[in-house]
Amino acid sequence: MFTVGAGILFGFVAALAKTVIARLFQGDFEWLSLTCLAGLVIAALSGTFLVQNAHTRGTSELVVAGLTVIDPLVAVTLGITVLGEADTAPAPAFIAFLLAGATAVAGVLLLATVKKEPASATP
Repeated sequence: MFTVGAGILFGFVAALAKTVIARLFQGDFEWLSLTCLAGLVIAALSGTFLVQNAHTRGTSELVVAGLTVIDPLVAVTLGITVLGEADTAPAPAFIAFLLAGATAVAGVLLLATVKKEPASATP
């Protein structure tokens, strides 16, 4: 759960960073930009806290794999739904997006459920 929470927060960090940078380049830096910047900092710090807790309670492989999938999944979903980044994408592209996301999630689920044998200590 710590990994999932961190991945979600880091996905928001990516989306908020894109928003703040875009507003800076547009010369439209005002209270909304400052609010996004504050949210970015809070999400980054909270995500870091959750990652540290995830590492103390789980394997590093699973934490890294979970973050590698969840963070971009959230960021891409926010980009498509909120920021309208895929408004001109054709329908087959959305099918490819879904297949790629499902494959990544399946890989992490397999990693989480498969038990690996401990390495034997050989002199």
